[in-house]
Amino acid sequence: MRKTKVPFIHRIRGIAIAGVIGIHVGSYVLADPKVSLNMLALLEIATRFSVPIFFFVSGFGLFYSLPLNCPFDYFNFYLRRAKAVLLPYLIWSVLYWLHNQIAFSVQAWPTSLADAAKQLAFGLASYQLYFLVILMWFYLLMPLWRPVTAWIVLKPLPRLGGILAGQIIFNYCSSYIWRPTFGNPILDMAIEYRFHWWVLHYVFIFLLGATSAVLYPWFESFLQRNSKIIISAFPLSLAGMLLPFYYLVVKAGYTAEDAINTVHQLHPAGVIYTVAAALFFCLVLQSAALSHRPAKFLDWLGDHAFAIYLIHPAILSHLSWLFMPSGIGSSGVLPLLFFLATLLASLICAVVLTTLGNAVPWLSLLLLGKSKVQR
Repeated sequence: MRKTKVPFIHRIRGIAIAGVIGIHVGSYVLADPKVSLNMLALLEIATRFSVPIFFFVSGFGLFYSLPLNCPFDYFNFYLRRAKAVLLPYLIWSVLYWLHNQIAFSVQAWPTSLADAAKQLAFGLASYQLYFLVILMWFYLLMPLWRPVTAWIVLKPLPRLGGILAGQIIFNYCSSYIWRPTFGNPILDMAIEYRFHWWVLHYVFIFLLGATSAVLYPWFESFLQRNSKIIISAFPLSLAGMLLPFYYLVVKAGYTAEDAINTVHQLHPAGVIYTVAAALFFCLVLQSAALSHRPAKFLDWLGDHAFAIYLIHPAILSHLSWLFMPSGIGSSGVLPLLFFLATLLASLICAVVLTTLGNAVPWLSLLLLGKSKVQR
């Protein structure tokens, strides 16, 4: 029997895709030396939950729709995921090669089969595509996640706590300590691009989503019982991200870009912030806690999040020609207008893709991984 949709999970997609666009707008705004530190903090630091929280949503969705107590057909699972993610990934990689080659007159098209294999292996055709590479690794390792999740649900809090501690240590070492080289070009490349494919960087948040789905009634009760703590933890964890960012720039002499590259989602404070954000949004985005119009808008964003994720870098690159010459950093309003324009234009393009997909199913299959688009 088909389970009912969980509203807050769907709406988190809408919040997350807006955050992703904020991060990428911030990368453009960063190029303007006049941009305020506060604007960069908003666009580049406060949004850092966005990418990892998608893994929470993915873990929740997989284990909510495919419960542990039901038979699991791995062949059918991989076939469906290849259609839903691998096929669009390949198509959009080719589209971005063509787009960047034609629009910007740069050498974007692979120069050899080896170069194409490298770009596809690490999601290098466009800067947002690495997420799909990591997601596909999560899918490939599904035979591992199911028994691990079954083990966690027996004692969820202590076992998740232990995995969280291990996640923080691993991410810290990978981000700030490890610089291994083996003298082998393939191994060294795999290490160099580890942030583009190592699922270990996001295991905890994925398993948190999986556990929340398997223990869904318990999870809902947990959110309500601890609502005050969860609501307080979100701004406190955000402060835990902002304080080191400001300290590095104001006191330690870092450039804004170096500080952003230090205080990211894999930073210990970033891991805590992601967990706090996931619980906070699950709590406040429930249907009873959100008025009708914001809920509808987030549902709409959630419906089109995948298409927006795929297309927004192309939209952003072209809108930058409109906003950047005006000295975007000199005004507190222009960066926000740049963000809103990118979000709106990406949403419009996503709606167009959805409409075309409903009329031409094979196009929807190639671009969105669905032979029939669900509205």
